[in-house]
Amino acid sequence: MSTADVPETEVLALLRAGHTNAEINRRTGAGRARVGRIRRAHRIPNVPQSVYCGRKDHPQGRRMRLLLSEGYTNAEIARRTGADVTTVRRYRRLGGFGPATIRPRTDRQRHPRHDDIAARLATATDKDIAAELGVDKSCVAKVRRELGVLFVPTRGRPVAERWAEMLLIIRGGHLVWNGPRSRPGPGGSPVLKVRGRNVSPGRLGFEWATGRAPVGSVLPECGQPGCLAPDHLDDAAGRTEVRVKVRYLLGKPKARETCVRGHDQAVYGRYEPNGNAHCAACRRDNMRVHRAA
Repeated sequence: MSTADVPETEVLALLRAGHTNAEINRRTGAGRARVGRIRRAHRIPNVPQSVYCGRKDHPQGRRMRLLLSEGYTNAEIARRTGADVTTVRRYRRLGGFGPATIRPRTDRQRHPRHDDIAARLATATDKDIAAELGVDKSCVAKVRRELGVLFVPTRGRPVAERWAEMLLIIRGGHLVWNGPRSRPGPGGSPVLKVRGRNVSPGRLGFEWATGRAPVGSVLPECGQPGCLAPDHLDDAAGRTEVRVKVRYLLGKPKARETCVRGHDQAVYGRYEPNGNAHCAACRRDNMRVHRAA
């Protein structure tokens, strides 16, 4: 008997009994391709792989197949059965179930800050919006998907322009930072993002004002804490030069080459605003002793 001579009713009965294509081919001689066509024509799902591979069926396997046949999504079936989404996806594939036809509701209540989120979608990333508004990043992403608004970052904008926007002028001609900091609160150091890297705005201002890279830390010399006015800033080399001159004008003797403990003052020598000299290495050692006491 050829494969075409096997009655379709016999093949269909074995399919409905839960046999695989290979098993029906072995029993009747009907070709696997023909068995497959009959299975698809009568919309009989494939036999779960766990049956013919000896794998134990999932405890919720029967319920998952029922929900899949009813048209629920993988996520909804996973929520109802407690199974992993990957497992549900595997059952859908092996069972020959088509795409889900029961979609999640779209008339759910909007996020309380939906309008605030929507107003910032075009000018900021999901992460930045979530941090600014105190909401979860997934909520921002959901609103973005619903509205279809893409964030296109501004490219080629001058760093000096962004730097100037973050500064506030206060009494006395001082400039204070009103932008992002290394950590929340006034204790964080001012930072400006340049090519994906955090840069000190004080060092930028100093370099633009003097035309050279700063040496050591850049600090205000005007007496206003946190001032970033370029002409009020100086680096370690500039501070030392000015304070040595102050020392000379006040008639104080030239600083020694080594301190009482033998530290080289060309390396560790520091000067106060009034010209007084001290040893950074000795001060560091004294602080360690004080903390250990």
